[in-house]
Amino acid sequence: MTAVAATAPARRRWFGQLGVDTAYLLAGFPLGVVAFVLIVTGLSAGMGLLAAFLVGIPVLVGTLFVARGFAEIERARLAPVLRRPRVAVRYRRARPDAGWVRRLFAPFGEGQYWLDALHALLRFPITILGFVVTVTWWSTALGGLSYGLWDWALPHDINPEPGLIMINDHGLPEALGIQNTTTNRILIYVAIGALFAITLPFVLRIFALLEAWVAYGMLNGVAGLRSQVAGLAEDRAVARAQTAACARCPGASPRRSSPTEVWPPPSPHSPRGRPCRCGWRSSICPGSPTSPSRPPTSRSPRR
Repeated sequence: MTAVAATAPARRRWFGQLGVDTAYLLAGFPLGVVAFVLIVTGLSAGMGLLAAFLVGIPVLVGTLFVARGFAEIERARLAPVLRRPRVAVRYRRARPDAGWVRRLFAPFGEGQYWLDALHALLRFPITILGFVVTVTWWSTALGGLSYGLWDWALPHDINPEPGLIMINDHGLPEALGIQNTTTNRILIYVAIGALFAITLPFVLRIFALLEAWVAYGMLNGVAGLRSQVAGLAEDRAVARAQTAACARCPGASPRRSSPTEVWPPPSPHSPRGRPCRCGWRSSICPGSPTSPSRPPTSRSPRR
């Protein structure tokens, strides 16, 4: 499994980021509920039907693929929240010449499938918390700031009197020991709405980052480490291939066997700066007389 990163999203203003965080937290709730129900049902049914091999194994495989689908959706949603490039994870597959049994069991040997399923289970309480906080902060901020527009529509001649915030069946002004007049109600609720509106971007940013970093660590963390290891192995293989090609290059010279030997001896080679037959440029080819990585062509022996 390797990871392929796309271009990083551009930075945006705080209002745009507030919209991104709000959409991420609100949309995460239905996705989290559906993913949790499907993964729990699939794992429970698959484990219960393991006695019937032809039924239990396909159910578990299908559940892992469902978890992978929800993981891909979550990876697409992480980029604008974390302001990081999207990571496209490539899952290991069975060999083309593998039989149907090996292909059937291939997802069980890929750890990322199990991490995707585990994320679908662990994200559920975090998603609920983020959704509740988002709805509470937005409703309180908007309701408080606009309270003066709809206070007249509330019946204030009944007991208990309705209000934006109720404490022991009493409106907030009465609970605070303040006379319950229209002006006092508007001032108190507008002040509370302004407080929630000021703190809204910071609170939603905290909960969005909490949910996003948990998802990033489980869905992209292992993939990123494996991608780095695979990249280092590929670079090492390329370096070995280039070294072997330079060793077979017609312009390459053997290493000197004694301190008094002039190394490398004069030999025809491609002009400086032009491609060598081994694939290196002649200025950096290990077999080139003009290569800066080689010692000088002549040296006096030490006494």
